[in-house]
Amino acid sequence: MDKQLVLVLGMHRSGTSLAAGILCKCGIDFGDNLMPATDDNPKGYFEDLDFVDINDTILRKYKSSWYDHRPIKFNFFRFIRYYKYLSLIRTKLDEKFSGKTIIGVKDPRISRLLPVWEKFSEPYDKKYIVVFRSPFEVAESLRKRDGFSLEKSIKIWIAYNNSIVDFVDSNDGIFFSYKKIISNTEMFVDRVLKNLNIDMNVSTIDDFGFVDKGLYRNKIEDNFDDIKDSELKKNCFDMYQRLISLEEKTNIS
Repeated sequence: MDKQLVLVLGMHRSGTSLAAGILCKCGIDFGDNLMPATDDNPKGYFEDLDFVDINDTILRKYKSSWYDHRPIKFNFFRFIRYYKYLSLIRTKLDEKFSGKTIIGVKDPRISRLLPVWEKFSEPYDKKYIVVFRSPFEVAESLRKRDGFSLEKSIKIWIAYNNSIVDFVDSNDGIFFSYKKIISNTEMFVDRVLKNLNIDMNVSTIDDFGFVDKGLYRNKIEDNFDDIKDSELKKNCFDMYQRLISLEEKTNIS
């Protein structure tokens, strides 16, 4: 039987923790060294710190960071130069898969490192679960947590989602908005379980107390006119529409 690797992708503050938490409740193992819960994510992040450390190291080697919106150049020479760091992905995956047929990995940084993750997870059958959220809600969350300006947050949001849709659109992935997961958790679970070929009756999953609608904070209206740079506004609008379109395809397929 092929071993399945479930990668939960999405921009920071977009609901990836919620999605991973639900999948964890469905029996998918997200690791044994999880990032502790905080006030920002009281129910947990479901990020294995081993992978977070690896991803941060790779980003640093590529002169980037989780909050850098600039394109990352994945060329052959850098691939050879940083091979020992990139290969840590495969080494750690092999460790985590020991005795298991399916695991999940969730770290928003992967969204910016998909080419190297694809290369170093080749033996595994990868499934992509993409979670997105209104760019303005993400920006508000980042403003409160990190003090980022609207323009900076929008640029990062576009960079993450652009990396995802350019890579996953033609691969095996499903797209869900944070709002949809909150409002229709059963649909999300049903679509994901079918995508993963996991036989589980959604009606038997009785622990959706994990999904606390009260934790849906920073709900604000989408107002693209708040983005003063016309090109940035257009790019943001176009990306959001593309994500919504991909979600619609997920829900009717």
